[in-house]
Amino acid sequence: MFGARSRTMPSQMARARKKVLVLSRITTLERLSGQDGRPRIGSLASRQSAWFARIEEAHGDHQDMLSTIRSALSRLGCASRVVQSMEGLDPNRYDLVLTAGGDGTVLYASHHVETTPILGVRSSRHSAGYLTGAARRDVEKKLSAFTRGRLESTLLQRMSVLVGDRLMHDKILNEALFSHPNPAVTTRYVLIVDGRSEEQMSSGLWVGPAAGSTAAIRSAGGRILSATSRNIQFVVREPITRPGMRVGLTRGLIPAGRELIVANKWQPARLYLDGPHLVIPVRPGQEVKMRLSDRPLTLLGWSKRTSRRSP
Repeated sequence: MFGARSRTMPSQMARARKKVLVLSRITTLERLSGQDGRPRIGSLASRQSAWFARIEEAHGDHQDMLSTIRSALSRLGCASRVVQSMEGLDPNRYDLVLTAGGDGTVLYASHHVETTPILGVRSSRHSAGYLTGAARRDVEKKLSAFTRGRLESTLLQRMSVLVGDRLMHDKILNEALFSHPNPAVTTRYVLIVDGRSEEQMSSGLWVGPAAGSTAAIRSAGGRILSATSRNIQFVVREPITRPGMRVGLTRGLIPAGRELIVANKWQPARLYLDGPHLVIPVRPGQEVKMRLSDRPLTLLGWSKRTSRRSP
């Protein structure tokens, strides 16, 4: 997941006491446990289960990391608040949003922030850490640099998604998947790129900015975009051909200022934005438009060198 060129945060940010919003992921153990704290997964919770042992280990790692973060913020004189949801909160009231978790936690936070920078902290060895800029070994060092206004920052481009003329989201960081609601049903649509249109049948269409180019888009046959890219990329997932039918628009780049259009045909469809949690229905005959957003994300402590971090 790559972003734009790096820079140093302005030193004037170091003058006042910093306010930090800490977004803590809900661990798998917490999701699986009832109010009494006991797992609701039957025999899988056996101490002999390697799968469950990893869940317990990840939960312990995360709790230890939260303790480390709280202690570091206290020593640095920061005012902090720890939450597990950003619903109803105003990130603009804070100088920093610190996420404790993995890439999913960074993505969730990114949907809520306008200009407030994010520092992602990988909280467990079992979490993905492409977008995280700190780990246990250096989180206090990175936070100290932030309070002094000297922590490296990177602008990651985001993507806007419209259905018809209605803006659905302008902070998509990884990718959008356009597909039929049922994964076993063929997706039928017309793809329009630079005035060229093509009827297609496939299992769906991936579209995303540079930050998502190392994730699902790459797995589907896309390319890793450069750190300074202001393109969005599309990749047709499992294109289907039949006699007399030629499919040419299977992958490509859309530069800033232009848009990709997907005209849904006669079946219902869905847009899955940055994973499974943001789902937008698309009716038959509706058009979906995707283009580079004018709201880039400021990610701290991150660079190509620090992706795939270990705790």
